Amino acid sequence: MRRGQPMDELIVDSRHCDEVVELLTDRLHVLPADHHRDSDDTTDLTLIGPLELDDYVPAARVSYSDETDLTGVDLLFYDVGRRFADRHGFVPVLDRNSDDVYGNPQHKSVGPAYPAYPVPIPETTDGQGVHIGVIDTAPTHHSDLPSSHVLADTYYVPDEHATLWAGHGTFVAGIIRQHAPAAIIHMRAGLASDSGRCSRWQLVKDIGAFAGDDIQILNLSLGFETADHAVPSSIARALSRLRPEVLVVAAAGNDHTDRVWPGAFGSVIDVGSTGGPSFAWINAAAPGNDVRSAFLHAAIDGTSFGGYASWRGTSFAAAFVSGSVAARMSTAGVAASDAYRLLLNDPDSMVAALHA
Repeated sequence: MRRGQPMDELIVDSRHCDEVVELLTDRLHVLPADHHRDSDDTTDLTLIGPLELDDYVPAARVSYSDETDLTGVDLLFYDVGRRFADRHGFVPVLDRNSDDVYGNPQHKSVGPAYPAYPVPIPETTDGQGVHIGVIDTAPTHHSDLPSSHVLADTYYVPDEHATLWAGHGTFVAGIIRQHAPAAIIHMRAGLASDSGRCSRWQLVKDIGAFAGDDIQILNLSLGFETADHAVPSSIARALSRLRPEVLVVAAAGNDHTDRVWPGAFGSVIDVGSTGGPSFAWINAAAPGNDVRSAFLHAAIDGTSFGGYASWRGTSFAAAFVSGSVAARMSTAGVAASDAYRLLLNDPDSMVAALHA
């Protein structure tokens, strides 16, 4: 699992932003007077920074000698939480920003993508009336992703610098359409096309952007670990702003024993690959190996892709579940959570229950 780099920024509850800023400026002296703030009204969270930590960290280590494994902004995050609680009696929503959110959240078992034959999109009404939100890399224009069924805030146009990550969102959307061809997919390009990653703050804003939409399923084929196994409270806040009936489906990751967020939240369906690890926080398993789907028309690292690829990873297992739930919703006429339970109880389904 690749870890991102801290961005010397904190995410705080907007209602307590002034108190945290006062703590950072007047008591800890790590926030300059000309700092920036970026507030998100949907989640009531604010990003503040940049933090100046060069003088702070050595002194903080003296006070927190038992926390020697924490560095930079992680140490400050721990310190601010304790100081705020000592002064106010509680810890507000507080998180550090980092560019650690990845599509296909693993590296040892993700493997390369290979060119593949086309996968026909069924001409059925499965998924009709269902709206699915997807946060991923921008999709490319593709015959399998017509604008009548895939609505994107931006599109990716391949060039000579195309990477595998640039096709991740296209691949995920293609899998969903294989199982729910009549569903409407709403895509937000939260992950960068060149790296397949984004910051936690970007993920917060993208999840929040779906709060007022009429989606019934949110597919998050992405994830990240936290250095100290702490619950990422900023992501929890963003998820809490979604309508209660929205079923959130996320990738579990493959090559580690630590929880991957946001899949590890109890309110999220955490999906692993069939035959992969079945840790206690993984709810279901679905096909994620040698999956074929829509991809870029591009040459990547000397390999020419003609619009389709074969790939593997829990990202694609999550997309399988999202599409399957959407299809079951339309055929059974039930809500997303009920459709998910029907899938788990169907002996012919390729979605297997692991842990509740």
